[in-house]
Amino acid sequence: QASRAAGFDAFVARFASAGTSLAYSTYLGGTADDQGRMVVLDTANNACLTGWTRSANFPTANPYRAGPAAAADHVFVSRLSSDGSALAYSSYLWLGYGLALALDGEDRLYVTGYTQYADFPTLNAYQTTLSGWDDAFATKFEDGGSSLAWSTFLGGYGYDYGYGIVVDSAENAYVTGKTSSTEFPVVQAFQGTYRGGDFDAFLSRLSWTCYGTTPTPVPSPTASPTPEGFSSPTPTPTAAPSSTPAAGPPSPTASPFVPTPT
Repeated sequence: QASRAAGFDAFVARFASAGTSLAYSTYLGGTADDQGRMVVLDTANNACLTGWTRSANFPTANPYRAGPAAAADHVFVSRLSSDGSALAYSSYLWLGYGLALALDGEDRLYVTGYTQYADFPTLNAYQTTLSGWDDAFATKFEDGGSSLAWSTFLGGYGYDYGYGIVVDSAENAYVTGKTSSTEFPVVQAFQGTYRGGDFDAFLSRLSWTCYGTTPTPVPSPTASPTPEGFSSPTPTPTAAPSSTPAAGPPSPTASPFVPTPT
């Protein structure tokens, strides 16, 4: 994509090995705001990236979802050819914010971030429902990216954000981020309770199938602080998300994975 479409566009740039020249550099976006948050390389040196888009015409190729669900921010996942000249794959996922991406040994895509929307797609999920104001999510795409292998919420009744994801040789996914939830799901935990402050870090390992026992809900949400750098969320956990999308991107600022957009 040789020119900016409008607003913010994501971009991907590859430098030559000496760092003194560009092998390629490209825009990636539609006619609203688009932001890239992380890029990784697959085994063929194709650049894979995630972020979020508000564009109704974000570029897609062989997608899981070809268009937006509503006029709001959506997670996107894209794969560029090794020379940057073509999209091998690009798709909307759903309403939310993609913050980190990983690949397994077969170059299948895994993405994490967060969402405020109860109808975020789940499949073979550890946690099938939105528990709080913002929940982290983790999603694995099948080969080619046109379908999901599994997808799950991950969180309690506060604010939960997935900032990083890696995959081991057995295709278990490890997600890290921050949480303000006292009911965040813990299993075989080094630290089984919320210690205080606005947030605690978390590290969760999801099995390769992602099957598990859904955490037992508590009767009502606990009070949680508004995260620094986030606007107060407008939807309630039970609101119909696609009909009442959140206003504006609550952009993470406290993590090095997520620089503050201007």
